[in-house]
Parts: sequence; structure tokens; C-alpha cells
Amino acid sequence: MPILAKTGRKTPQVISLLLLLYALLLTGAVSMIYPFLLMVAGSAKSGVDAQSSEIIPAFLHDDDALFQKYAEGFFNESLQMMQVALQTNTPSFRQLSPPHTPTPATRLEDWH
Repeated sequence: MPILAKTGRKTPQVISLLLLLYALLLTGAVSMIYPFLLMVAGSAKSGVDAQSSEIIPAFLHDDDALFQKYAEGFFNESLQMMQVALQTNTPSFRQLSPPHTPTPATRLEDWH
């Protein structure tokens, strides 16, 4: 048995009350979307991008951020292993830049 009878729903006061309730429920639902999207984006973060609060993670659209995240995972978050293997003095994974792709002329020069 419903709380409001079918005949009671036709009055303007009840209609305005129902519209107010629906507006409040819709406002509450919309206000939960942003924190939910932040939580989903945060589940894919690591030490490289932990400080950013973007809904769309940077590694999905930025190749530099993707390389930094890959290097951090590849070297198991060990900065010393990365510095030894890549022969660099980069102080953190966030400042690491991807290697430059060689041109055909430099490849030929290296081969000779």
C-alpha cells in the first residue's frame, strides 16, 4: 500500500513535494559522480602521478607520463636500479624523459 494514494498525488501541494524530493535526490546523485570518478582514476595511480587529482589520468593522453609510469613499474620503483640501467642521474621517475628516437642518418652513423 503506497504512502500517497493515487487521488492524493493529483493535488498541487503533493506534486510540488514530489518534485522537491526528486530534485534533492538528483542533486545528491550528481554530487557523488565527481568523487566516484576521482576514486576510479586513483585506483590506477602510482608514485609517479599520486599528487595529481585529474579525473582522466595523464598517462592515457601523454606519452611522457606513460613512459614515466612504465619505467617506475619496470624497475619496481627502485630509483637506483633505474639510474644504473639507464646511466642517468635523474633524481626521480617524475623527471624522467623518454629516449629520443634516432633518425635514419644517426642509425647509419652508429652502425658505421
